[in-house]
Amino acid sequence: MIDKSILDAFAIQGEITRLSGGQQNSYRVGNYVVKFNDGDNRKYDYIANILLSINNPQYRIAKPVKSIYGEYVREGYIVLNYEEGEHDVDNIAETLQLSKLLRQDLQNFDIEQLEQVDNQWSYAMDILFRQRGFPEYVTEKHKLICTNLLRKMENYSGELQIIHADLGGNVIFHNSLPPCVIDFSPNVAPPKLQEAIIVSDAIAWGSKTEEIFNLLDDFESYRLFLKYAVLFRIITMACKKGVSNHEFDGEYNHYMKVWSLL
Repeated sequence: MIDKSILDAFAIQGEITRLSGGQQNSYRVGNYVVKFNDGDNRKYDYIANILLSINNPQYRIAKPVKSIYGEYVREGYIVLNYEEGEHDVDNIAETLQLSKLLRQDLQNFDIEQLEQVDNQWSYAMDILFRQRGFPEYVTEKHKLICTNLLRKMENYSGELQIIHADLGGNVIFHNSLPPCVIDFSPNVAPPKLQEAIIVSDAIAWGSKTEEIFNLLDDFESYRLFLKYAVLFRIITMACKKGVSNHEFDGEYNHYMKVWSLL
């Protein structure tokens, strides 16, 4: 449970209710969501400013809140405004529409301000697109599997921008309000990778089949990025500290279903 000192620091009060989904580390407190941020917090001020500066009437974003001390992170906790809505992981079409709007709004932010940080997601994306090596703790077995897949990839040397690397699971929908992005997983990557991750996740872990490729504007222009989406998830699991062979193999098998369709 959240220590009262955290609530006091953000001047919020109310009944504390754990929210389902994600990493099970988010709580609703009144009109706010309090979350332990399990990422690297060194650049969260920049991330918060990105979220605060985006104001698009076609979608909502849960906005970060400053503490009474003028900071966005307090002892690892962040606070966001609570937004109404429900998850609908099968609503891929609207999620993809939202994705295109969001990445257009993200394209002008400086990628150099999003420095390489030390979490499994950033390691994976930076290995793919920013010439970063695998962290030392990755096992030789997992590294070999990843590098063998990397050798099969066409190199990408095009545009990079800040994207949301986990949008599919972080959108809620409402009957009378625009869809809402409730959490932000920023990474530096090719723009179209944002949609490719949504689609590959839906096939790997959801009930969707290759038919959802038809929801992409031009499947052939996404084919390479769908492969990179698969690699992103597999390398992310390899870069998870303490990952077991069983956990890695499960992730690998799920995402290789997507790879086999490409």
